[in-house]
Amino acid sequence: MMWTDCIGCVLIIYGYFISNRKNLWKVLLALGLTGLFGTTIENFFQAKQTCCPDENYSFLLGMNELNWTVFETSCVLYSLIKLETTITSVQVKRIVRALMGIFLTCFTIGRCFIGYLRVERNTIMDSVIGNQCLTLGKAHAYAYIFWFLSDLLIFGLLIHNTMIHMKSKKKAVTLLMRNLFRSSIPRFLIISLNTFCIALLSFSAPEVFVDSRLVQNPGDVTPLQDLSDFLWAMKGTYPVILC
Repeated sequence: MMWTDCIGCVLIIYGYFISNRKNLWKVLLALGLTGLFGTTIENFFQAKQTCCPDENYSFLLGMNELNWTVFETSCVLYSLIKLETTITSVQVKRIVRALMGIFLTCFTIGRCFIGYLRVERNTIMDSVIGNQCLTLGKAHAYAYIFWFLSDLLIFGLLIHNTMIHMKSKKKAVTLLMRNLFRSSIPRFLIISLNTFCIALLSFSAPEVFVDSRLVQNPGDVTPLQDLSDFLWAMKGTYPVILC
């Protein structure tokens, strides 16, 4: 189990009970709990398959996609709620929500396909390097590219609206930059870049989506695989980043 998921979940539960802004913290609570549950189920499955391989447990991987769908959706929803506080136009809000609905639908379809592949193959990640069709890596790439687009949209609108707000008050450039960095924008930027790197790496080099722990020859583990492991570990820090 990733320690980041545990710490993030504990911090969110603590913040939820001491905060008066329950709406935002409910989203974060869903983010933390689903991340913890998802990681727990995957670690249980891997431990079970390592000790006593059994295809009867593959259904857990399909069910677990619900956790990951809620996890990713909660992250984007949190950003969307923050964004809507800076939007005054009702029409713009409707357009943004419609686009988010489209991205959510595409992402959910992608996660369902990932769940299907995992159940069919009885594995979380591709486990063979070579000529095998590494569709799990590309399936993740196609799914995450839609969430990257949503992150990019939110990030761009946040910067645009913040700059307009500050300029309308005739603030100095240094004060403008200070407010930008004090806001949620840097956190959204980190998450957006991480999502983009996961999608790009999974699409351009799907062989990195091979579990390095399952590679028999340690020399076969490439730097790109190490980078991929780091990016996925970073996802576990999303609750901590957004707190």
